[in-house]
Amino acid sequence: MRKILYGLFFLSLLGGQLFRIPLYPGITIYPHDVFLIGLVFLELITQWKTLKTQRFALGKPLLVFIGVLVFSFLLTMASHTLPEQLEAFAYLVRFILYSGVYFLVAAANRKHIFLYGLYMLGVGVGVLGLMQFVWYPNLRNLSYLGWDPHYYRLFSTFLDPNFTGLFLLLSFLLGMYYVQQKKLVMLILQTILFISIILTLSRSTYVAFMGSIILYAILRKSWKVLLVFFLFVGILFWAPIPERERTPILRQESSLARITNWTESITLIRKAPVLGYGFNFLASQSNEIPNSQTVRSHALAGVDNSFLFVLATSGIVGGVAFLFLLWSMTTLGLSSMRRKKSRTLGELYLLSLAAICIHSCFVNSFFYPWILLWLWTFTGVIDSKGKNSLLVS
Repeated sequence: MRKILYGLFFLSLLGGQLFRIPLYPGITIYPHDVFLIGLVFLELITQWKTLKTQRFALGKPLLVFIGVLVFSFLLTMASHTLPEQLEAFAYLVRFILYSGVYFLVAAANRKHIFLYGLYMLGVGVGVLGLMQFVWYPNLRNLSYLGWDPHYYRLFSTFLDPNFTGLFLLLSFLLGMYYVQQKKLVMLILQTILFISIILTLSRSTYVAFMGSIILYAILRKSWKVLLVFFLFVGILFWAPIPERERTPILRQESSLARITNWTESITLIRKAPVLGYGFNFLASQSNEIPNSQTVRSHALAGVDNSFLFVLATSGIVGGVAFLFLLWSMTTLGLSSMRRKKSRTLGELYLLSLAAICIHSCFVNSFFYPWILLWLWTFTGVIDSKGKNSLLVS
């Protein structure tokens, strides 16, 4: 039963935004939510003693951050309408549910299965993205549903090239762990992911990719790795991508819109600096965020920066708790690096975390459902404390 649920869970993630089910204005459920709820109840019933007694490296910082989000929600909910309360509550429940994946994976045996699942999921998203790029390159006909009109960009089943790009990048970084085991097969799969990343034309993903390459060079103390950086930049600017002139890399319109969004978000933060507007009541402030009507349904309340999003929804208190969580995750990765058996995975975890943080400066990607699930699954694998050791093969 457990294997079937986990299999269905990973398979359902491949559907991306294509199978979103609107339950109520502003509230959406995905098939993977259903399977995840089933997994949570199953693990609580069968693994309660293990979960209760095991020590989790991120237990305290994660619960502190969640506690701040809950408190900010309760403190401000009275000033909002019932529909706004339901929407914010659903968002809070989803974040807590996804964070629970960390505890489930950290307490599980044979953790390498989760890594295989993540990587093959990324490859699947890349393959579907390449098919979409060839046969369905224009998303303009879905603009009336709130999706941005991307043209000749790879957006796969996520219907967004930025989030798709980061997901593919995380998968590509994880693939570096398997390259040494199955060189020919992995070279093909890594090439698929690399080409897919290029075709997203996502500048935030490109910057995150470059940042992860530089960090890898620092961790390995191998400046030869920087050759990959220059190769990537070369391909980035001179690759013959069809209709590329219609979506130029150095486009200014979206850059100016993003800067405006950040400015307006900072204005909101100044109005409620301590605990913010409540997690997540930003939708009620949509009239103060440019283009938020389009962004509201599909871009996490319209704040194009995860750090600003935390400050706007939970204030300075939430910001401090969030930084404490990120620092604890970094410490976990460094601790994994010090162990011989998990050194490579520890490095790749830090690269992934850095890529997410860099990407989150331009898009609210940290709180994107698929990124959250990817991150907490990998974090659960890295956390090898307790009676279940880190098993990789």
